[in-house]
Amino acid sequence: MSQRKRTSPPSGTPVEVMIAGRRYRLRGSDADQLHRLAARVDDTLNELAGDDAPPDDFKLAVLAALNLAGDHEEDRTLWREQFSQLRQRAGALGQRLERIAARLAEARR
Repeated sequence: MSQRKRTSPPSGTPVEVMIAGRRYRLRGSDADQLHRLAARVDDTLNELAGDDAPPDDFKLAVLAALNLAGDHEEDRTLWREQFSQLRQRAGALGQRLERIAARLAEARR
């Protein structure tokens, strides 16, 4: 498991967000992104809690973190696959362009 070390404190204006009925003051360079992320975490907590568990239960927070991490991993896998396909297609197109350029150069002679 990788651990990221923060080299400097987050910059930006403090932003208040609500997660599981609690206010949090966060800092970041993009307030809209912080609001979107907080809403996603809040939605995930509420979805997992249903009617049975309080939204601030620590186990629920761990489940939410695991769900979000799983979503993130699936997205990363999809992006890697798509990037690989695009790189292959770009390589094939590059080869076709080289062949066309060679034919044009040959035709000019």
